[in-house]
Amino acid sequence: MENKTVSHLNIRDIALRDNFTLAEKFNFGAIYLIFIFITWLPYSRSIMLLGFIFLLCCASFINVKVHERVHPFLIDKLLLKAALLILGPLVLLLIYFITGIETSLANISYENSAFASLKSSYTLWNTNPLKDSRWGEFLALIALFSLCTHLFIIPKSLYFINKFLGWCTLNVGALTLIGFLYKATGLNKPLFVQDSGANDFFFYFAYDGFWAAFAIMWVFVSYALSVIEYEKGSLLFIETSAPIYLTISILLASTALIIEADLPAAFLALSYSIVCYQKIKFFSSEKEAVFKSIKPYCILLFLISFLYGIYKLIISYPSDDQMIYLKQSALEIFYDSPIFGWGIDAFQVLSPFYNDAHLLAVHHESAPTGVLSILVEFGLFGALIIALYASFFFIRYHILKQENPFSNNILTGLFIVLILAFFEAPFYSLPVLLSFWILVFCAFRWADLLAKNPDEVDTQLPLITNYKLRNVPFVTKPKKEVFK
Repeated sequence: MENKTVSHLNIRDIALRDNFTLAEKFNFGAIYLIFIFITWLPYSRSIMLLGFIFLLCCASFINVKVHERVHPFLIDKLLLKAALLILGPLVLLLIYFITGIETSLANISYENSAFASLKSSYTLWNTNPLKDSRWGEFLALIALFSLCTHLFIIPKSLYFINKFLGWCTLNVGALTLIGFLYKATGLNKPLFVQDSGANDFFFYFAYDGFWAAFAIMWVFVSYALSVIEYEKGSLLFIETSAPIYLTISILLASTALIIEADLPAAFLALSYSIVCYQKIKFFSSEKEAVFKSIKPYCILLFLISFLYGIYKLIISYPSDDQMIYLKQSALEIFYDSPIFGWGIDAFQVLSPFYNDAHLLAVHHESAPTGVLSILVEFGLFGALIIALYASFFFIRYHILKQENPFSNNILTGLFIVLILAFFEAPFYSLPVLLSFWILVFCAFRWADLLAKNPDEVDTQLPLITNYKLRNVPFVTKPKKEVFK
């Protein structure tokens, strides 16, 4: 799709820009395939799936060099940019292995039975109790993150992001329909999954609060895509694919009605009220007759979603005593290793040693909130790296004045999930985490591509040729003549 600014590229250059290169095809296919597997398979953290993801992500490092070779425009310091994007996670990976040199757990034998005991003293070398069993999982997650960062450096056109997010959104719409089917048939557990005794699931999301966080992000994406699909052509609204994306946004938002987790449902409903408000403003600015007939329904949906969200917000508090005790346990665990934390999934192992007596029969796999999870697993140092990493992109986005409706919509959904992380633990779900990584890099890459001419995005060198005369991809190296 074309930039809204006037393009001075000829037909050949537009074809180079909008047809995928070999590197773009691999990047598109690899991430989309992983997205399908992680959202559709019941055990998204299985060893086989994570191993497959790791191998695919390793191939992506070669793809960066391929991208440098096949890209039609000039690229500056590509390998340096790719390395800087994963520098923070590599530091976390290094700390993860250093803190697991020794174990913080000791075995105690009593009457031919073995029990685990927590050592009374801690050092930098023994604050990672699960290093031996979780290192492969953490390594695969770091590799997956590195693959997602390539969405910030490889796509050379808005068309790539438009098509990629469009395919992902259609997949999310299919997930929503299957999830509704599960609820309608009254299944007490997802298919092909052992019964856990809990019925607060949606599709293969073990906790429907995870689904709510997932839906919040894709509600905003589906609406943003509907606007793009309508504006990029000269067709009537009903003749475009915009109604499909609007329908998906409604389906996603409607799941708030069947989610048992009150606070995530409130966030989802209130998020859709924001989308409805934007729809109302957009429809009011358009002259096509269909928008006048749709606008009253949008107003009704806005009122319903807003009031339902407020209702769910009110009944979600006060928190039960169990949640308060779990937060106390998480804080005590953090206080005992505040600098580098205890490594991923440490809460489920350490919490029995810290839990209040009221929680003796309670097992939780993660800390009660996303913020506490980060502090427990990565400590203040890791939390600072994650915060600085995220802040850099947002600050850069505002300093370069790259604000645009599409990126703003996506970033709004991501920001709401970040707020939810202060009350829930949405990022413990791998589909939520992967979606967050995909969308944040797509949003900022879209802003870069929209702000500059296509052949100026990845270079800071001054292109001497006037932009009106750049009818071919610009190169600075002299052509090598070969004589036989």
